[in-house]
Amino acid sequence: MEAFPTAVVALVAALLGAAAVAVPPMFSASEPVPVLAHGERSYNLDIQATDLQVAPDAVWHAWTFNGTVPGPLLTVTAGETLRVTVTNHHSLMHSFHTHLNGDGLAEDGSQVNIITGIGMDGMIPPGGTYTYVFHPTRPGIFYYHCHSADGNHTISQHMAQGLYGVIVVKAPGEAPIRDEPIVMGERGFDVTGQGAPYFLMNGKGIPGGERTLERIFLEQGAAGVVAQFGVTVPMVKTNVGEPVRLDLLNIGDMPHTFHVHGNDMVSVDAFPGRIHPANVVQLLPGAADRVVVTPTHAGVWLFHCHVVSHADQGMIGVLVVEDPSAPASPSASPSVGAGGSESMGGMEGMGDGGGTPAGPAVPENGPPSLRLTVSTGSASDEFRFDPAELHATAGDIVQVLFRNLGASPHTFTLTDLGADTGQVAPGAEAVVTFQVPATGTFPYFCAIPGHRSLGMEGTLEVAAAA
Repeated sequence: MEAFPTAVVALVAALLGAAAVAVPPMFSASEPVPVLAHGERSYNLDIQATDLQVAPDAVWHAWTFNGTVPGPLLTVTAGETLRVTVTNHHSLMHSFHTHLNGDGLAEDGSQVNIITGIGMDGMIPPGGTYTYVFHPTRPGIFYYHCHSADGNHTISQHMAQGLYGVIVVKAPGEAPIRDEPIVMGERGFDVTGQGAPYFLMNGKGIPGGERTLERIFLEQGAAGVVAQFGVTVPMVKTNVGEPVRLDLLNIGDMPHTFHVHGNDMVSVDAFPGRIHPANVVQLLPGAADRVVVTPTHAGVWLFHCHVVSHADQGMIGVLVVEDPSAPASPSASPSVGAGGSESMGGMEGMGDGGGTPAGPAVPENGPPSLRLTVSTGSASDEFRFDPAELHATAGDIVQVLFRNLGASPHTFTLTDLGADTGQVAPGAEAVVTFQVPATGTFPYFCAIPGHRSLGMEGTLEVAAAA
């Protein structure tokens, strides 16, 4: 379990380029914006039924806060007031119970509110709304979950159906750091279809774990594996030397552990400043810790439950670490294309243009005589060019409009003719202009490492002038 099998060694190299995709959000775009005014940080949460496709032939009829499992990350600084307004759009009574402490009974969100009559509306009936107010004073990781047992379901069933999330209380003046919650647990009961994972990380799971990823790689290549990132396999993305704080929580009823390959995990809360022995965090049911990971090596690093049978049944994810300072490819002097970006290209893929010297990226001898448009594929099939064959005539001054329709940065690089857009962000476009001095076949490709091997290449066919 400590590394991918031998057959996947090639995958890692390819993914350093192929996994340079726009990271799908860990949580829904509907995540509430924390409004801070007069020392109060306010959130709005909606309890709602949400169908989640958890396997090709399986749908989990989850109960959620704001449509995601886990619910949105709530952050507050110690000393601020945390105000959470919860509206119940579901058919059963639900609540918002936190593991914060020091506030009155009216904020408890449990059966005690009904028994005592204090804060009864905090056990929210269908269609109801309640505002919980907290005054956290101690930094740390906490969490929230439903504490109802309505509908002849147990409290644990209400939770396992998806009604939980993480609260991070920051220390006043603490250095900025990105928080990435990772919540481990078992899936709820209401599923239709076959093949749904039972052990989940952030509501995701891939039955078969790493073995399934290896099979996908052998059948579909690296692009097939990348397609699982953020869908069945949770992904966290960072850079070499950039710390990220993982907010770890076991919300389930079974013991779980958390292990990340190739990186130390420094405890923030359970053992402040201590590296977890063997790089494994022990998480009994309900236990939590925040750990800081500062990667030292680029790579695609697994993380998973080290109750290995749980990982085998789907409890795995990936930490994608990039090194922005590393050269994109072996290269001669970088050129600047018409898009104004420094070339990532290099001498990769020299064509059969008869050794024609590279032309200037921006010709100085007149306006373009030929304008062409090239696009990437869509976000679901982006590792290709459309079209994959261009045509020109010797002597043409060619202007190429390159449109990136994918989810990753890409380039249009034609090394033989000195043309390179540089990195073009998803949804953006760039223009590059160059002159074609002679007949021949000139390859163009994406210079992001690994993308060309996934199919991002084409040819410019240059015919003799009439």
